[in-house]
Amino acid sequence: MSDPGRADPLKSPTSSRWSQLLLAGSLVLLVASLVKPWVPPPLSVPVGTQITCAAPLWNAGDVFSGQAQRHEFVVANTGTTAVTVKAITASCGCTTYAKELIGKRVAAGKRLTIPVTWNVAAQPGKQHKQIAVHFEEWKAWSLPLQIEGEVKAAYTLSSPQISFGTIASDTAMAQEATITFAEGSPSRRVTSAQCSHAGFDVTLVETENPRVQKIVVQTLPPLTLGRLSTSILLLTEQGSLVLPIIAAVESEAG
Repeated sequence: MSDPGRADPLKSPTSSRWSQLLLAGSLVLLVASLVKPWVPPPLSVPVGTQITCAAPLWNAGDVFSGQAQRHEFVVANTGTTAVTVKAITASCGCTTYAKELIGKRVAAGKRLTIPVTWNVAAQPGKQHKQIAVHFEEWKAWSLPLQIEGEVKAAYTLSSPQISFGTIASDTAMAQEATITFAEGSPSRRVTSAQCSHAGFDVTLVETENPRVQKIVVQTLPPLTLGRLSTSILLLTEQGSLVLPIIAAVESEAG
């Protein structure tokens, strides 16, 4: 028999509050299971805006130093709002673009052509260049474009310098170097050889191979005593190169 003076635990205020909390928690779990959680879009990609490039990597293949390579990247606005080009940056000063593209507006569904020029001036070997297209609407993201190519030496020299060693001031002698231009190189021959030093005379000698020339350097005594260091300026069809001349001049021979 129950004690009439004792409270029923099932009807106590504490028990009622726990029942309400359990009921509320069950309802929250039920709603959460029925509703797909919302995932916010990345902050760097505005809703309704999308810029793409079908071919963001251009392989220029084999290229030669001193040769300009040109290419056009095509960018498409596949979103629903227009975008504006804010800036274009490159990883190297040898890669340039059309300045008039800055401020260009690309409407939804339209395309933009980005012409770039790679002025190849690197050492032989594999080269990678990066370009980033920045937009007013995107503060923390830019469209990456890439250029790659295998730089080939346009020419080879049989010697990196003309050296006469140690000679007497009245010595008349000649030294030579051979320059060979690579097949496919934009430069095929040296058109002029110049040396401003009065103690040396430079002559270009043609060979049976139209891509091979000899550079003959003749001393013009009497030479100034001491260490002589000068150079030859070789002009080619596409540019120029420098060939050093060194000699250690002593007093006249016995």
